[in-house]
Formats: sequence, C-alpha cells, structure tokens
Amino acid sequence: MAAYLAATGQMVSSVVTLIVGELLTLVLVERLFTALTRDKLMKIPAFVWRTQNSAKPRHGWKPRGLASNSRAISKAARSM
Repeated sequence: MAAYLAATGQMVSSVVTLIVGELLTLVLVERLFTALTRDKLMKIPAFVWRTQNSAKPRHGWKPRGLASNSRAISKAARSM
C-alpha cells in the first residue's frame, strides 16, 4: 500500500502508512513471541543466555540524556 501511494505521488500518506505498518508489525510480533513461543524458546540455552544478559547494564555504559547527545552532535558539527 505504501509503495502504491508513493508511486502515485502521495508521499506523506505513503510514509505515514509505512510507519504505522512497521509499528503494528513490531507490536504484533512481540505479542506473538510472549504469548505463544516464549516458553518454547526459553528451552534453548542461547535464548536464555541472551535474555538474561540483555537485561543487565553493560560495564562502563552510562545512559545519556537527549540534551547531552544533541550537544555532542552540535559540537561535532560546529568543528567541521
């Protein structure tokens, strides 16, 4: 649908349709994973390891807020 809208020149509608479709896909896939297959996948050691390790913060990783990220980007852009 998004490709058809883009081909007919309706770019805003095309982008909105694509974004909504992608968001719905993400939500539906997450729901299906937790509702139907999570228990089966957790029998595989690699999935268990990844699930346990993704919840832990990484050593030396510090969360940064939007303000500090945008300051760093603008500072880098000014130095170019």
